[in-house]
Amino acid sequence: MSILREVRLLAEWDQVHEATNFDHYRILPPIGAYASDFTQTTLVTSTTIRTSSSHRGDGVTYHFRGHFIEACDCFELCPCWVDDSPDEGHCTGLVVWEIEEGTIDGEPVDGRAVAAVTSHGPARRDSRATTVLFIDDGAENTQYTAIDKAFRGDLVPDRQDPLGVLMSVTGTVLETVTAPIAVRTTSGGWSIRIGDVDCPLVSAHGVALSFEGETEPLEMNHTALHRELRIVGSSTAQRGEELRIAVPALRGGGYIEAAARSGMRGGFEYRY
Repeated sequence: MSILREVRLLAEWDQVHEATNFDHYRILPPIGAYASDFTQTTLVTSTTIRTSSSHRGDGVTYHFRGHFIEACDCFELCPCWVDDSPDEGHCTGLVVWEIEEGTIDGEPVDGRAVAAVTSHGPARRDSRATTVLFIDDGAENTQYTAIDKAFRGDLVPDRQDPLGVLMSVTGTVLETVTAPIAVRTTSGGWSIRIGDVDCPLVSAHGVALSFEGETEPLEMNHTALHRELRIVGSSTAQRGEELRIAVPALRGGGYIEAAARSGMRGGFEYRY
């Protein structure tokens, strides 16, 4: 676009503002933010006008929320939730985040899914964990870039933000892969598939965990992972009825096939 053309468009902003139906552009300010909390930047091209939050100064770099499911090859319950060493001295598992709404680096990420498949040794925070990230194949290029940077901890240089803190448990990200991510949930059960239907890289399913004779599932609050996962309220313990992982980049080859293992479900909210 020429400079003169861009200046003319900017000069006509008031008329365009009145005539444009902004619902078509999915304008999404930071969740729960007030006008004083963020700066709006108008981006003008020859075909679209879009508003996004600025991540400079005191603006919001990211703010998104949704639900997560965690599953691993430890027995019920995974000791990581109480900051203890994993069963058998190692743990391989995954966390899937289903983003309901929000923005990352000004990019709307509503409806996107992200998964971290991680392997670590005796102490999750001190054993050089390795992770392969998966971003659902419905993400546009700009969404993919924003999500990848965020879950690698690269949006904030000193990594003192919530997603930087998450890196203390996900460790080194070896690679990021685009793949179908299918999550099905009910009030009492769930299933996850990453990859093709015929040959998934990850598949898992489970149900809520209850003590014998109890009708309500076991809920946990203030666990060792509440801070890193930014869990909202309580998380619900799960019994992983099946867990299959085939991610060769991980330590030990990344091949797991297990039953009657650990899991957790809950809500999350990341903001910085």
